[in-house]
Amino acid sequence: MNRAVRDWKRDRARITYAKAGTGWFVLSGYVGGDIFYEKTIARGDTFHSLIWQYPAALKRSLDVPLTRSVRTFTARRSAAAPTPTTPKRPQLAAKTPTSPAPRRVGSGY
Repeated sequence: MNRAVRDWKRDRARITYAKAGTGWFVLSGYVGGDIFYEKTIARGDTFHSLIWQYPAALKRSLDVPLTRSVRTFTARRSAAAPTPTTPKRPQLAAKTPTSPAPRRVGSGY
C-alpha cells in the first residue's frame, strides 16, 4: 500500500480514505478535479488492481456502478499452468477414401 500511496501523492492526490487488511488495500480520494478509487488484492507474487478515476461531477451517476464493481472484484487463484512436456511427433492424418482409379475400357493391347 505504501507504494500506491506514494504514486498517488506523486500525482498530487489528496487521499481521503485508506484501509488495508491481509492481502488487500483500498485507497480513495481526489486528484485534480477527479475522484479516484483503487482496490488491490495480492495473491502470491501477483497484484490485482481495480482503479476508477473519473470527474467529480459524475460522482452521483457513477456511485452505483463503482460500488458494484468493487464488491464483485476478486482475484481468484488460477489453475496452475500445465507442466511442459516433450512435444509428440505429429501424427499423419488418416487417409480419406478416394474414388477408385478410372478403369480402362478395352484391351489396351
